[in-house]
Amino acid sequence: MAYLHKNNVAHRDLKPSNILYADESGDPTTIRIVDFGFAKQIRHENGLLVTPSFTKSYVAPEVISLQQYDLSCDIWSLGCILFTMLTGTTPFGIGPEDSHEEIIKKINHGNLGLDGKISQYLSDGAKDLIKRLLTLDAKVRPTATQILTHTWIKNGHQLPEVNLAAMGTMNSNQMSKAVGSSISIINSSRSNGKAPGLQLQTPKSSGLFNRRMKKGKFPGALNL
Repeated sequence: MAYLHKNNVAHRDLKPSNILYADESGDPTTIRIVDFGFAKQIRHENGLLVTPSFTKSYVAPEVISLQQYDLSCDIWSLGCILFTMLTGTTPFGIGPEDSHEEIIKKINHGNLGLDGKISQYLSDGAKDLIKRLLTLDAKVRPTATQILTHTWIKNGHQLPEVNLAAMGTMNSNQMSKAVGSSISIINSSRSNGKAPGLQLQTPKSSGLFNRRMKKGKFPGALNL
């Protein structure tokens, strides 16, 4: 996204079904953004777009409200994707069947959804990044380049110093259900017949996961 935005290209339809592997290897380096049917290169001097192109569950408020908007519409969509990946739900409780009016009302109500039980298992860095991406004021949202410098992204390879699962009251079955919900949401959006891509699966389906379980590399692992 940083590369696209550097070239003034707005994708305008970022969602899980438009993020696919280039092959069946599962190698993260083969992940690609696809479907540029709504993409637009901004050529106007003011850097603004006006055509309301979007998918409802991932649309920025300024777009669905039929206002002028810029590249930051993609940042909002990235926030929606990240929120769903980490919580298993959609931000602001927005559903695919909601009308435009209902979506605008929910967003303006301001209940992002980080006050539920699941939020206690998210690190402060993750919460901070989500809130920045899903800021109503488009001018305040970070750019794609700035996102890459966020602490949670830069230190993504480091585990937190505290056991997040031990901080709250959620048991292993509840956490398994939350992870399963995330997988279901992403897979359902990929099963629209247009770009199904690879389907996400539970950790038990991973040969590497099972081998490490046998070696005790994941003590106290969840029954996923």
